[in-house]
Amino acid sequence: MKKFELASKIIWRKSANQDITSSFYPSFIKDIDKKEAFFQKNFIVEIMAADTINMNELFLPLYMGEVASREDFTLNKKTVANDLLKKVEGSSLYKLMVIHHDSALVSVMLFSLKDGGLHIGYRATKKNVSRNTNHKATVSYWGEKLIFQYGKECGVSFFSYGKDSHPFFGKNIGRPLYKLKTGMRPRAPIDTTTFSVISMKEKELAKTNGPVLFFDEPNQEGFYTQCHLYYSSDLVNDGYAKEFGAVLSWAGINLTVKKYQSL
Repeated sequence: MKKFELASKIIWRKSANQDITSSFYPSFIKDIDKKEAFFQKNFIVEIMAADTINMNELFLPLYMGEVASREDFTLNKKTVANDLLKKVEGSSLYKLMVIHHDSALVSVMLFSLKDGGLHIGYRATKKNVSRNTNHKATVSYWGEKLIFQYGKECGVSFFSYGKDSHPFFGKNIGRPLYKLKTGMRPRAPIDTTTFSVISMKEKELAKTNGPVLFFDEPNQEGFYTQCHLYYSSDLVNDGYAKEFGAVLSWAGINLTVKKYQSL
């Protein structure tokens, strides 16, 4: 029986050497470009210091309302606000990208510039801003392009989307699909990452009674070359597996799919 040795954390990174067109998944950047004139006309974008005032007045209200309120939120809801304030306190490394529409705050991103890279930490986007803003490419998509352009202007050598718990279970399998479309690639933990090694037998994956997705076989640079998806068609639409396979192929990552019957 096949056995996998998996890191409990993976890191998302991409090089800043590429241009915008090749950095993002083709349909992803195409949708953004179609609506960019609309975005530029109707939204105001600002980059500012992530100081205590801006965190309390701009970032935290939207983040706590749109992200920390979710049932699947994994951080400590009682302490996350204070934890974030402590993280940015007295530091000039952290910044906010803030997007307004009709004077209303609709999107915020907390990021930092350090060690030659732009590190995207936390973000939140207000849902259903107005019927006039409903379109395929959301404001958060546009934010991906904006932060990429900003990082290039700052001369960074790479972009980081932080780390994720690994493997991905249940609804969380959608998270790597989005990150891959933004051009991020999954890689093994670096020396400063705290993680453990998880052993999983193939026969145990079907017993989870839900989709499981994970990466393995890192190359010499640490980036994973193989992805595995275990799922049943009554829990995951086959269209997801097809789309995920197409995005992985574009990213240069092989996909192994195992379909099983739900318990």
